[in-house]
Amino acid sequence: MAIAMNSGAALQFLARAPPAFAEARSVLNTIVSDSHRTSQIFDSIGGLFKGADQRQELVDVNEAVVAALRILQGDLEEHSVITETELAPALTHVIGHRGQLQEVILNLVKNAIEAMDRIDDRTRILRLRTECNGLGEIAVTVEDSGPGLDPTKLTKLFDAFITSKPHGMGLGLAICRMIIDRHGGQISAWSNDKEKGGAFFRFTLPTVQSMFDQQ
Repeated sequence: MAIAMNSGAALQFLARAPPAFAEARSVLNTIVSDSHRTSQIFDSIGGLFKGADQRQELVDVNEAVVAALRILQGDLEEHSVITETELAPALTHVIGHRGQLQEVILNLVKNAIEAMDRIDDRTRILRLRTECNGLGEIAVTVEDSGPGLDPTKLTKLFDAFITSKPHGMGLGLAICRMIIDRHGGQISAWSNDKEKGGAFFRFTLPTVQSMFDQQ
């Protein structure tokens, strides 16, 4: 959708008299970036269905969070979302697929942005936290100040084709769970109380040291 919209914008800039070359160039650069990101998404998801993924590497979870927020900076600003981060220093690395883990963070943040679009009576705040939970795991929490989650759908929230979006396919959270499961972790979600509102999504990943200790 972003590529299609930006392509239309580039054509409009070029149709001006005189053509707005600087604006068109900026939009075309965005299209190139979006194209590369789309390719990375397909590669990451395609890796889930292969028998063996050769792209296992040491992943800094804090860096993955920062990179995801950088990618979505424009969306956060456009939707008037205030971002707060609490990233634990010197976190142990995890072993996994960097692109897939970043895709989980991107999906959770995008869902939070869309959820907060439905509120206008309070500030839209997105909080991301990383921590070592003392169980040999890294925990990542994405919290929003939106309307919260439907309690009747919590048990099936990560099932395929379950969605509250008018045009959603219900695959985003199912893919997130598949990715986290493949990395030996767990993902969960819950709502805040009714007065405060908001939703929490948290996933955990085993640290490198804990994986070695289990072997």
